[in-house]
Amino acid sequence: MQIAIDARKLGDTGVGRSASGLVAGLATTPGAHDFAWRLLGHRERWQHLGTTPPGTRLTHIHSGVYSPWQHAEVALRLFQRGADLLHATHFTTPLILPQHTRLIVTIHDAAFLERPDFATGSHLSAMRLGAYRVLMHLAAWRADTIIVGTRATEADLARLLPSSRGKVRVLPNGIDLARFQPSVMSGTDAVILFVGTLSRRKGIDTLVQAYASRPALRRHRLVLVGPDHTGDALALRQLVARLGIEDSVVMTGTIPDDALVEWYRRARVVTLPSLLEGFGYPVVEAMAMGVPCVASDLPPIREVASGAALLVPPGDVTALGEALERACFENPLRTDLIARGLARAPDFSLERIGTQALATYREVLGS
Repeated sequence: MQIAIDARKLGDTGVGRSASGLVAGLATTPGAHDFAWRLLGHRERWQHLGTTPPGTRLTHIHSGVYSPWQHAEVALRLFQRGADLLHATHFTTPLILPQHTRLIVTIHDAAFLERPDFATGSHLSAMRLGAYRVLMHLAAWRADTIIVGTRATEADLARLLPSSRGKVRVLPNGIDLARFQPSVMSGTDAVILFVGTLSRRKGIDTLVQAYASRPALRRHRLVLVGPDHTGDALALRQLVARLGIEDSVVMTGTIPDDALVEWYRRARVVTLPSLLEGFGYPVVEAMAMGVPCVASDLPPIREVASGAALLVPPGDVTALGEALERACFENPLRTDLIARGLARAPDFSLERIGTQALATYREVLGS
């Protein structure tokens, strides 16, 4: 049987990390050789792939996941190459599929339905947002199975996408624990680290205000790692300037995984002060690296951290500042958070995600 995986979002923040982790996890899974594998993606993004299942074939796709042309191009490739199962790793599934092709869709969160005001850039268009909402409803209705990263997201979909009920499988995302592993901090210049798109949804304005309000925190630079091309990022730079902390805040933009690991090694604390999340990769990566984490008390993050992070109310500048200060300077708390995180991290291994994904594929295919 042939399984196709839509990998066009490789290298694109959390969705891309989820896709590459899925493929790498399948490569480690006994029984993967029972299937023929095909990845659909952009040639320039293959560099973000790690290991792949034996005999995997790569098919170049020109259209992006949000392009209207994808509905014809992806369908054409599936008709030409054949596929018993398509795993769409994003909700923008092609409108046309071969009749015999089963469909699994990963829906990472319900942001476009629940908080469309968090959209950035070209996604802010009312027409685009309307199209995304239609595509999400259509994906949930057409899918044989829907994969989500947390039970909290499953509950959100049941409320916002009624046709998802009874179809959802919770499959937490995985990380490469051989790459993200505890190590001695390189150098003495420890930092407070944020990883993610510099957008309002991620609570970056709350973070900068909390950092500026606590003189003790400014012993460490605030490092913001992630895409910084949004209008929200421009507003953030203006906020940093108004607060007079330009010399203490570093915005790296998008960086390779090896450079990201180096920043984790230098982190005194990792923070994810989001206003909405479906999973929360930095929480898992911080736990695996042995770094204390401070994050928003949102159901998905609470589920992922499972007691291994210090959680604060979303958008609360005072609570975030206090928590960051405690995580930086209270050694008993730091020791406890690190121990809890290291114990929790193996639950997100690539081997586990590969095993669970392959079992889901077999269930859908009846094999």
